Amino acid sequence: MNGILIALFAIVLFLLAYKFYGTFLAEKIYQLEPDRETPAHTYEDGIEYVPTSKEVVLGHHFTSIAGAAPIVGPALAVIWGWVPALLWIVFGTILIGAVHDFGVLVTSMRNRGRSIGDYIANILSPGARSLMMVVTFFLLALVGSVFAVVIAILFELYPETVIPIWSEMVLAIIAGFAMYKYDVGSYVAGLSALVLMFVTIIIGAYYPVTIPALIGGSVQTTWIVIVLIYGLFASMLPVWTLLQPRDFINAHELYVLLAVFFVGLIATGLGADVVAPAFRSSATSGAPPFYPFLFIVIACGAISGFHSLVASGTTPKQIEKEEDAKAIGYGGMLLEGLLSTAAVIATVVGFTSRDAWLQHYAQWGGAAGLGAKVSGFVEGAAMLVESIGIPEFIGTTFFGVLVVSFAMTTFDTTVRLERYVIGEIGEDYGVPSISDRYIGTVLAIIVIGFLALQSYGGAAAGLTLWPLFGATNQILAGLALLTISVWLYKNKRPTIYTVVPMIFMIITAGSAMLYNLITNWIPNIGQAGNISLVIIGGVVVLCTIGLIYLAIQSFRQA
Repeated sequence: MNGILIALFAIVLFLLAYKFYGTFLAEKIYQLEPDRETPAHTYEDGIEYVPTSKEVVLGHHFTSIAGAAPIVGPALAVIWGWVPALLWIVFGTILIGAVHDFGVLVTSMRNRGRSIGDYIANILSPGARSLMMVVTFFLLALVGSVFAVVIAILFELYPETVIPIWSEMVLAIIAGFAMYKYDVGSYVAGLSALVLMFVTIIIGAYYPVTIPALIGGSVQTTWIVIVLIYGLFASMLPVWTLLQPRDFINAHELYVLLAVFFVGLIATGLGADVVAPAFRSSATSGAPPFYPFLFIVIACGAISGFHSLVASGTTPKQIEKEEDAKAIGYGGMLLEGLLSTAAVIATVVGFTSRDAWLQHYAQWGGAAGLGAKVSGFVEGAAMLVESIGIPEFIGTTFFGVLVVSFAMTTFDTTVRLERYVIGEIGEDYGVPSISDRYIGTVLAIIVIGFLALQSYGGAAAGLTLWPLFGATNQILAGLALLTISVWLYKNKRPTIYTVVPMIFMIITAGSAMLYNLITNWIPNIGQAGNISLVIIGGVVVLCTIGLIYLAIQSFRQA
């Protein structure tokens, strides 16, 4: 099998899905209304609710949902073989993930742009709101802690990314002021910043930056604290100052690098052969069972509950026209599926031989380290673009920056979303002070920092929490599909397109959570930090059972 054929397979199916299935969902199921006023106009405040062009919102939404997970997950999941990984990415994205993202975005817009944890009270019951808020709170804390650690490790692993990443923040702020204060067009400001960012990438390739272990005797811990401080300030800023322009830059950075990647793949031509096995037994690699874990490891590349928080968080507050929801919700997820497809190709084509691939993926433990997972994509992609004259060390920097910049976007979006949730909890329980933008952000950083900096049996907290993050993430996706299904049912619309994916996701993710609890976390509860895994996992399972019960009651009463 050749990597070019894999790319064509995915691209053609994604284009057809957007044209036909996306249009069907927009017109017949979610029934978009072009003339309906969006929350961005109704509640415009210049801070959170800001009517914004489709292209800019798509850039923000896409970079917020993507992060590093659609690269890391596939780069690990190919240990079960590249065929099941590819099929789950392509068909999972088209039939489940994009349907999920699109549906949450529409239901949020029809409920004043509120978060799914909030408006579920209108769709199911007031009790459902409390249960969903608990699941959402824990997932965001897990996502924030995981990505804080991920970013820290990436800065240590690829020091050449430090200058470009921090330069991008300055460029984004300048672009934001140019667009919103001086009426410079978004493409002029954003693409000018993008060109300058590519210049900083070349500078970074020649001048890598390393820092001393200033905190806790660890470079990683030092970077985590720096990232937490960044998140504290970035998440309190109005969206137009940093979030929107930075995400616009990142989105176009991805478009350029994906184009370069596929041009490199074509230039490699017949040499771009897949060296990995099509299928591989878990017993051979010591990996956990293929089912349910393939569908948990590849989360954001096919479907992700975290997307429901973005699609009902920052994104619906910026959409200018309701008809834009198809491109942003359904199309944004297809773009993420394409990114995950590129990750699969890089990790199964970018090795010199089958023996080299088998050595890298000999055992689950060997491939499960973050450095091994990310390097498989970064160095594989760099090898492919070398065929079009880009030196390998420059290519490594380009793709390293891509991963870090997306991880950074996910991190500060997560902090902002956690602040929203904390504020809504404060309103529910009569503590209005924590609804304050500054107090809420500080509390969000404290929770995320606690998990990120804690040691779990001597291992890094964020990466130890990754299995819990994966299962919780997919459970939330199932619950979001459940919410959409009830909303459709109450509005007399077909539900089969969301009910079938919902059943599959809840059973699959629930199985993974119970497997981890029973075989790993509970037996090792005495190890440092493992009690946190048991408590969070147990609470999520109980909340899920409660929400399913309330949904059944809601169906009966509709």
